[in-house]
Amino acid sequence: MTARERLTKAAREAWEATVEAVLANEDVDVAAYKRRAILFAKETGCSEQAIINLGQRQVLSTHAKFLKNGSGRQRVLRWRISAALADSVQCATINRDAEEPMVNRICRLTGIRTSEDLWLFIHSLIQELPDEYLVNHNGDGDAPESTRP
Repeated sequence: MTARERLTKAAREAWEATVEAVLANEDVDVAAYKRRAILFAKETGCSEQAIINLGQRQVLSTHAKFLKNGSGRQRVLRWRISAALADSVQCATINRDAEEPMVNRICRLTGIRTSEDLWLFIHSLIQELPDEYLVNHNGDGDAPESTRP
């Protein structure tokens, strides 16, 4: 057996022992992020053997992605808008003469880094507005039929 094979086997055995100890709630010296990742995998429906089989890299990576992207399943929201409006909201190319795109401005001023945080911010601003305010500020001044008195 080569040195590499022995190291791989030892790492696999160490991961298996770590998973077993964490899930048995034993007091072992394990990095907190590993403990949280293993418990997260268990909470999402993985059995002990599945967590071991997935391996340390996959379990830690899945947990890190979950933390980065927010809590819960994600969906892609899509809709079509004019190119000019899209550029005023978010633009990949920066034109020094143009007004700063809205998303860039919000992120710069608030320190927001993820699209999840951006939508939570926008939602928090709009959800408390009264219906009358929204009807009177819908862009073209025409209220939808269902909201007219």
